[in-house]
Amino acid sequence: AGGLLAAAALNPACAVYGVEPEAGNDGQQSFRKGEIVSIPTPKTIADGAQTRFLGELTFPIIKSHAQDILSVSDDDLIHSMRFFFERMKMVVEPTGCLSLAGALHLGEKLKGKRVGILISGGNVDSETFCRLLAGDILVEFEPSSVGRNGIMLRTSGTVRQLCPVGLKQAWGNPVNFTVCAAGHERRSLCA
Repeated sequence: AGGLLAAAALNPACAVYGVEPEAGNDGQQSFRKGEIVSIPTPKTIADGAQTRFLGELTFPIIKSHAQDILSVSDDDLIHSMRFFFERMKMVVEPTGCLSLAGALHLGEKLKGKRVGILISGGNVDSETFCRLLAGDILVEFEPSSVGRNGIMLRTSGTVRQLCPVGLKQAWGNPVNFTVCAAGHERRSLCA
């Protein structure tokens, strides 16, 4: 709410968007309904945005000064973390990536406009940071032995999708596998 008041004071024509994780979109629901909506504590990687409801003092400010409140997926946040890390050499926690993920969500609506993005927080430990970025590395698995019915399994997807636990569940028994190829798919921010 403080950022909204400052933006309104400095430039009343400035459109300010709020952004929150889609798993915890209490603000978006409240904004669109016109009253405070309460939700269960959301499960999201953006732990700094795991709110259940907006405050009684801040909601009227948000309602009168925000253009909209957007929601973004955890995958959008990871994509933004990767962009900050690879292109800007910055470690930004998932919650701090909400603004970039929201701007990317708006895409064409922002074309040709001056856009400011608030980046906050590097409060993420190295293990979590690496695990989140590794989660969307594309990997191709090939079992080290003959698969079910004598057929070799060749597939690709993300580490999260193809973890050994997932393969064990799919086949009903443990699977030994070898990673044959790995890479990651860069999505353009300007597409």
